[in-house]
Amino acid sequence: PRPDPCLTCPPPDLLEAAILGGVMRSAVELIHANGGGIEASVKRLGKLTPEMLDKQLLGGAAAGLKELQTMYANSMKLTKQMLG
Repeated sequence: PRPDPCLTCPPPDLLEAAILGGVMRSAVELIHANGGGIEASVKRLGKLTPEMLDKQLLGGAAAGLKELQTMYANSMKLTKQMLG
């Protein structure tokens, strides 16, 4: 079998940043949905159920990992092209 083209594994900090970035983006989208300023955001936050928040944040974590996978695959493709 062919060896893995990666010289090292991605650092855990990179995975953490991707997951937390996705979580934060999804939280901001949820709280600031439809605008309305701070007062509207506080009202929306008060109406959230734990299940709604859980679903939103897990979706954000998955989106962050998916984005990292896409960037990593693109980087590998460009590296292979560069190295022939």
